[in-house]
Amino acid sequence: MADAAYQKGFLNDSEDGSQREGFETFFRLFYVDLCKYAYGYTGDREISKDIVQSVFLKVWEQKAFWDDFESAKCYLYKSVRNESLNYKKHEKVKRENRTEVALRIEEWQDACHQEGMIDQKVELVQKGVSHLPDRCREIFKLSRESGLTYQEIAEVLDLSIKTVETQMGRALKSLRAFLKEHWNQVVLFLIFLFPF
Repeated sequence: MADAAYQKGFLNDSEDGSQREGFETFFRLFYVDLCKYAYGYTGDREISKDIVQSVFLKVWEQKAFWDDFESAKCYLYKSVRNESLNYKKHEKVKRENRTEVALRIEEWQDACHQEGMIDQKVELVQKGVSHLPDRCREIFKLSRESGLTYQEIAEVLDLSIKTVETQMGRALKSLRAFLKEHWNQVVLFLIFLFPF
């Protein structure tokens, strides 16, 4: 049937001379079968219809008409196959890109979370240091912030090394207690701030 209709010359000139009518007949002849063929590649009816329509549009725009039915049919099937494969490749790339973007966002969120945790820890330690008694705080800062040894701190403050050691022990004990008491509050705050 299709071959007979084609042999009437409807792609080149229909009986009334209208190339458009001939093309519409050709379109109706192959459209459904080509959609089914494309569906075998895409698994999506709407995408398959779009691909087939796109192929026919290219054929029409290029005025790519053929002298024999088999060449035209072969061209259409190859074009639909190629477009369908291109669609699948494009979808694969999009999926991979979405996965990559999701991983990058997750890494970024983890980094922000870690930075937030570090900032919170530093802030909490600084707050704990500010709660130390004056002399104890001064000795702690000279040791941890200025990097002085106990001997150097003793010389600067005109204290015995034993006093410096005792004050540092008290500072560390006090900070551990302060951090233990307050860290749980920070963790709860961060959980609400950065939900998992």
